[in-house]
Amino acid sequence: MSTQYELNVQTRDEKGTAAGRRIRHQGRLPAVVYGGKSGNAQISVDQLEILLKLEDSSFRSSVISLRNGKKREKVIIRDIQMQPQKHRVLHMDFQRIKAGEAIHLPVSLHLTGEEQSPGLLEGGLLSHLITEVEISCLPDDLPDQLTIDISKLETGDVLHLSDIELPETVELTALNSDGEDLAVVTIMAPKAAVEESADEEEEEAGSDVVLED
Repeated sequence: MSTQYELNVQTRDEKGTAAGRRIRHQGRLPAVVYGGKSGNAQISVDQLEILLKLEDSSFRSSVISLRNGKKREKVIIRDIQMQPQKHRVLHMDFQRIKAGEAIHLPVSLHLTGEEQSPGLLEGGLLSHLITEVEISCLPDDLPDQLTIDISKLETGDVLHLSDIELPETVELTALNSDGEDLAVVTIMAPKAAVEESADEEEEEAGSDVVLED
């Protein structure tokens, strides 16, 4: 089960760009909550509180409890609008969830067993091709991350989406929708060995050339 987070929020009446700018000058962030039967709710959250929680990589993929006075509701993050130049959060979208309804969220892929991998011990190069996947599960079953054991991988081995060990209550949406079984991680031959092999092939090709008088 994923880490439980809580955010203190306040209702806001103002909307629009100018209102959002004023809210940010007050040290808060404009946000919206939607979904369910309650309709859209305009709220604001503390900037510092959000920045501290965003330092935890699992925050974006967790169920969050919004507390507005005595009212509480469970949500997930659907969008974070950033200002790229300053890496500053401008706006957030939250979606309401229900305990018995499946949610779709991206979660990170964490590798273990690097120290035991035969391919890496031989000098192979690890290529982590996919670092995040979308899953489907009930809110109470949401994991912080998915773990992939690469302790037995040798040079040239490839692990695909279908090789990821999932909890019984979690599904990969890519595979459910008949998507391609993409490669997630592989161990490539050491660069020096690849270059040496290429040089040998060139030498062999050159030795086959017949010189005519």
